[in-house]
Amino acid sequence: MKHKLKNLVKTLWLLPSLSLRYFFKGVVKGKGIKHAKSTTHAILQGISHSVDTLKTLLEIEKRGTPENTLSSFHISPTNPHQTPIFSHSGNAGDIVFACLLLKSLWLHSGKKVRLHLQTNVPVVYSVKHPLNNTLMSEKVARQLAPALQIQPYIAEITIGPEFPENGIKLDAFRQFPIDLRTGLIQGWYQLYTEHRLNIFDPWIHATELPEYANTIVVSRTGRLRSDYIDYTFLSKYADNLLFVGLPEEIASFQVETGITCPTLTAKSFDHLFNIINSCRLFIGNQGFPYSIAESVQCPRVLETNSIAPNNYPMSANGRVALFQEQFENCVYSLLKI
Repeated sequence: MKHKLKNLVKTLWLLPSLSLRYFFKGVVKGKGIKHAKSTTHAILQGISHSVDTLKTLLEIEKRGTPENTLSSFHISPTNPHQTPIFSHSGNAGDIVFACLLLKSLWLHSGKKVRLHLQTNVPVVYSVKHPLNNTLMSEKVARQLAPALQIQPYIAEITIGPEFPENGIKLDAFRQFPIDLRTGLIQGWYQLYTEHRLNIFDPWIHATELPEYANTIVVSRTGRLRSDYIDYTFLSKYADNLLFVGLPEEIASFQVETGITCPTLTAKSFDHLFNIINSCRLFIGNQGFPYSIAESVQCPRVLETNSIAPNNYPMSANGRVALFQEQFENCVYSLLKI
């Protein structure tokens, strides 16, 4: 770890001078200001990412072994009716991915689990977030609970700010010595158990609604976007589009694309699960709606990003894109199927 930190600090020391050097070199060689600016912008992005990486490595070095993970989980053989208690503090999308682990444990043990949604746990986000400074509000927990309660591996949902006695922390992955901006969110939960988690099949059950069979569901949050993707080309499908998101996300989509289409801000997330499960195609970036699309494994195109690309479609009917042409081709190809 110390060797990595040393090399990263050296890189950070050199990048600013390298940036200026390439800027003037591009101008002198007659490649023009635009080319020079483009090269400089790429290097400056590298500086920003390197600083973030340095911060992450320093944070990882501080982390110890997480307590109360699955290594301490035990179902007493003297009480075959004991129901394991798991707790998660959010965000909502992380809870959806955590259900993959709960389903696997149920399949191996035959035991349904209790899931506690721990609310109002404070957090500091690096970017603006709808929940401000908490991981999950009570409102979000209550919106999410009905969709989780119908899962065959969940016996009961409880909600509250307290951590349950003898509970197992499903969000202990935040203390694991790994860079959470990379890899695969489902993979974080694989680190809890020796049992294989099946990331290639759906792990969330939702109802199919025939009235949405030809609908293209779109979601785009303000966070974790690609700098190289524009959704304006979707205007040709406006009659079939349904944009799902918060009011500010809806307004932003309309301003950015000029597209007028039906919109939905879900009051109860079980309806949102059912819509996404039933749609012809889901298109969007990382966020809660995408976590639903991945969990039910509907046809989907994920707009990935350069900052924290830790989501990837894992079934044959999923695609991922960072650039515009690739993004459009992914949409076209899945609409033809």
